[in-house]
This record gives sequence, C-alpha cells and structure tokens, in this order.
Amino acid sequence: MTTPPFARASWALVGVGCVLAIANSFALSTQVSSALYLIATLQLAPAVFISVRKHRPDRAIWPTLIAIATLSAVAQLLDGSFSTNPELQAIPESLFLGVQVLLAGGLLFIIRRRLGNEPFSVLTDGLIVALGAWFLIWIAFLQPISQLTDQTLLVTVLGAITLGISAIVLFSLATLLFGDEARSPSVWLVAGAIAFTLLGDFMYSAVDSGRADFSQVHASSAYILCLFFASAAFVHPSISTLTAHGPVPQQRPLLGRLIVTTAALT
Repeated sequence: MTTPPFARASWALVGVGCVLAIANSFALSTQVSSALYLIATLQLAPAVFISVRKHRPDRAIWPTLIAIATLSAVAQLLDGSFSTNPELQAIPESLFLGVQVLLAGGLLFIIRRRLGNEPFSVLTDGLIVALGAWFLIWIAFLQPISQLTDQTLLVTVLGAITLGISAIVLFSLATLLFGDEARSPSVWLVAGAIAFTLLGDFMYSAVDSGRADFSQVHASSAYILCLFFASAAFVHPSISTLTAHGPVPQQRPLLGRLIVTTAALT
C-alpha cells in the first residue's frame, strides 16, 4: 500500500526535528540553539496553513496550536531578556502559565470529543494528582530556585501554578492515550509534542533549582522536537479525525486511575 504524500511529509518533519535536536545538543551553543529554535517556530506556520487548506482539522484546534506556539516563543524571548530583572520576570512566567492552561484545555477538549463525557472526571482526577504532585514540585524545584535566585514571590507563585497544571496536562495525556482504542498517527504525534514540551519545562526547572548539572541547551532540544512533532501532527492526513469520536475500551482502566489518584492523596 502506497503511503500518502502528506503522511510521508509528516514523518520527514519528525526526522528533521530529531536531527536538529541532536545537532543542537551536540553544539552546546546558545547562538545555535536560538537559531534552531527560531527555525522550528517558523516552520510551524506553513505546516498549519497546509493542514487547514488540505485536511481541514477542527476549527478549535489549529488556533489553539498557534496561540501556544506564539506564547511559548514570546515567553522564551522575554525570559532571556528579563533574566537580570526580577521585577519583570513575572511577565514571561505568566506566558508560560498561559501555555499550560491552553495545553490542558486543548487536551480536555480532544478527550471530550474522542471519549465522550470523560473530561469531567479526568479534570477532577487531574486536580487531585496536581495537588499531590505540588508538594514534591515545591520541595524538588521551587524552594531551591527561590533560595538560589532573587525572584519575587509573584514569580514563585506563578511557577508553582504552572508546574501544577503541568501535572494535569500529563495526567490528561495519559488518559487520552490509554482510554482510546483508535490512536491515529496524529494522536501519537500530538502526544509526543506535549510530552516534549513538558520535558523541556522540567529540564529547565531542574537546572534552575540546581537539581541537575547540564546545559539548558538540552532543554531547548526538547522544545525543538515539540514544534516539529506538532507540525508533523498537522501535516498528517489523520489530523482531520483528531477530534472525531472513536471506539473506546469496553472496560476503562479505572484501577490504574484509582491507584494514581490515591497515591497523589497520600
């Protein structure tokens, strides 16, 4: 069976993203990293344009992706510009929070369309997981960062909320992957994009808190992969069915969710 041209282009984008991410990590140069991140950001626009014209994805999905990419790019730019000004650091931190809110909202929207009324229980369980994870996030990341830097209380609070919502995003992502029997290539690619952006966030937090001793360039590699995976998801023809209601398992993995939420409460 011949692979459709857009499907081949989609996987080619994944390959290009992997090559650039590896090159970025080996270069260990902030200038190279900034240039590659800019390329990754710019290539997203034509990918979405082609997707809207050819595949016609849900009208609520592609504007959300553009908003996430824009907020993330501006936040990265301002974060570097305001690194020496603690009073203004709240601006990029607010944008990072906006990215996580959009990710969580977008995932819950997709879950609702694909799995029915599942997002309401997912959001509740996700909040429980976020509350349980927040204590660990505070001990592992936020408290050391506040001690090592002169950031304001507002920035600390925004960072805490951002990482807490990241836990909801991660839980929602797991629900989408394990609660759907018809996982199309676009579902996997969207999941990969979200996973890489979360990985980048936690890598940055690990470095800032002193928990990890590696260059933040490696975190940029995760963001580069995120952007190329997002483009690949939208170029792939299956993006048109991303929000279509599909078959779900007859027996939902309730035990796994119960274990996760109970562990979070303890």
